[in-house]
Amino acid sequence: MMKFFSALLIIQLWMATSTQAQWLQVPNIPAEPILALFSEGNDLYAAGANRIYHSKDGGTSWSTSAIIHQDEDEITDLVVVDGIIYAAMIQDGCYISTDGGKNWQKNNAGLTGLGATNLSALAVRGDKIYVATIGAGVFVKPLANPLAPWSPFNTNIPWSNVQSLIADGNQLLAGAGANATLSRNSASSATWSEHSFDRFNGQINLFLDATRSGQVLLGAGSQGLYRSTDDGVKWTHFNPGVGLVERVRFANWHGQVVALLTKPNGSFLRNTTDTGQTWSAFPLAPPKNGLGFDLLAQGGKLFYAASNGLWSLSATVAAREPKEPEMSLGQSFPNPTVDGFARIPFSLRISQNVSLAVIDLQGRVIRKLSLGRLLAGPHEFTIDLNGVAAGMYTYVLRSEDELQVQRMIVLH
Repeated sequence: MMKFFSALLIIQLWMATSTQAQWLQVPNIPAEPILALFSEGNDLYAAGANRIYHSKDGGTSWSTSAIIHQDEDEITDLVVVDGIIYAAMIQDGCYISTDGGKNWQKNNAGLTGLGATNLSALAVRGDKIYVATIGAGVFVKPLANPLAPWSPFNTNIPWSNVQSLIADGNQLLAGAGANATLSRNSASSATWSEHSFDRFNGQINLFLDATRSGQVLLGAGSQGLYRSTDDGVKWTHFNPGVGLVERVRFANWHGQVVALLTKPNGSFLRNTTDTGQTWSAFPLAPPKNGLGFDLLAQGGKLFYAASNGLWSLSATVAAREPKEPEMSLGQSFPNPTVDGFARIPFSLRISQNVSLAVIDLQGRVIRKLSLGRLLAGPHEFTIDLNGVAAGMYTYVLRSEDELQVQRMIVLH
């Protein structure tokens, strides 16, 4: 189902991968699922399913915390502030250690309501720590008193299911709901405001993560990557070509932003060097035989937390040099398509072999035209979409070393 992108990835890796750079499994830590990463100064923390691993030397040696609790559970997020460890659990709320993980205390006082102990994310802003829940919104408490009870922080937040929570300077971003919206809160306000980051097309679109690239705010949703130049009020979309994703994590590493995108059947890496205006396949594929959960840059290394352990990349992977695009893909017409056919215009700067494909939100190729070598200049081809279900689709123009994407809507 992903043959089109698999072939592209092989070509890109062959062209751009440094032969000296490779993912290495981090030693002295079990090859078990590592679910979350966090760094504080020179200290690196990695969350296993029910315990925390701590390294003070860039991942060479590790100490292991006590088991957080005996019942089966999973850590969803991890924050360390002044040596105090906060662990968010998917079922049993928040656990805190004030002695480096030797002992753990449950800290669920104030987490009230259905789903209040089903935690999805933690965020620190100023002198407060916030927690997102799957069912009861957001809660807050002061860092000065780690064992203080939590208080609701939900004024005007429209959805109680909050999948992500990101501290961006003085503002908080919450991925509340699944209809292509996020909620924003400034440090000077006790209320939230809702903003669309994409047009809702009937398909799930959760806001999953965000980071800064210079002054530009980069975001991620179920349907792709996004970019905002006004602190998250308005967004533009980039389709990374992998279909719907369930988890995204960003890392700023060696002058680029790297994005980890994970779905049930695989993980993908993309990178940008121009503040999210364009994204490319990262020159190295993720480590094999595992799903990625988190990404973190520390001490010149890029750490990759996965279902089969913790991995690191030390060498700087050669980035692609920016160049003038050799082709330009236009908007399909008509859009929405209502008569079963779509005309797709594009132009080539040089003569080259190209192909067109239409891909659904699950990443499946539903139509493909192998066009062969075309002359430089404008072109237009018609694709038959009869029998294709109504919805949002991506169409892709691919040459031997370049990829361009656009979106179309099919109606009946």
